Amino acid sequence: MKYFATRICSQQVSCEQRLGELKVLLLERGYRKRVIESALERVMQLDRQVMLEKVARVDQKEHRVRAVFEYDRRLPNLSNIMRTNWQVMIQEDKRLLKVFPQPPMVCYTRPKNIKDRLCRAKLPPARTNMVTRGQEDGFKRCNLSGCKLCPFTGEAINNTLVKTVRVSSTGEDYQIRERMTCSSSNLLYLLSCRKGDGVCPDLPQYGGETGQEAVKRFTEHHASVTNNCQLNTVKPVGQHFRLPGHSVSDISFVPVEKIYSNNVFVRKSREKLMINRLNLIDSGLNKRLG
Repeated sequence: MKYFATRICSQQVSCEQRLGELKVLLLERGYRKRVIESALERVMQLDRQVMLEKVARVDQKEHRVRAVFEYDRRLPNLSNIMRTNWQVMIQEDKRLLKVFPQPPMVCYTRPKNIKDRLCRAKLPPARTNMVTRGQEDGFKRCNLSGCKLCPFTGEAINNTLVKTVRVSSTGEDYQIRERMTCSSSNLLYLLSCRKGDGVCPDLPQYGGETGQEAVKRFTEHHASVTNNCQLNTVKPVGQHFRLPGHSVSDISFVPVEKIYSNNVFVRKSREKLMINRLNLIDSGLNKRLG
């Protein structure tokens, strides 16, 4: 950049002003003042006309070997260390002298900053379980012998493909946009109360997420109702289905969204968005999570 100032600025005064601004910026970044001033003094002695001449690129074969390090202000003068050791060791070994006819050129790379550590520039992984042509989106029970989820999948009990789930708090239909079964994992789900009538007219729902298979997550909810454990009485699902007139048979559990990112924070963010969108905090069972 310091050489660009010499090329761009046609007036000596403006060139000195720009180099002064550059000096301030470099000092703020922690560069050594002595090194900066020494470099700027060399720049001021350059002839601008010579700097404007087109420089022919040196053939790649003539380039010196590069020694690349991550920049750190605490590093010693690596160029002097390289030059000293090259003179002492390399020149005495003819084989190494062929590889290093000149001292290695010390080059610095920018280390990872806060953005590099917090933000991922990589795209999400490709979908490996894409639905094949001819299959429709929706949830369908697996019908495997001994599956604990199949009897609690609402409309899917009749082997129908469930494409939407009615949201009791808003009256809308939540559309299922992926093909899922009882063994699907890394997903969002809606757990609904089917009691109805005068016992439970609001038919409250619980929205959740899981990285496990749907059947394994349902088994945990099922246990919170059937197991006589003090902890289960404060869990929102266990607490609701232990109310008078309710039983575990009133549960309907349906996966509603497949998450294709392996990042758990992505899945939890989608869960929070679903809970807020479906108003499950004020009128659903999620209000007891706080």
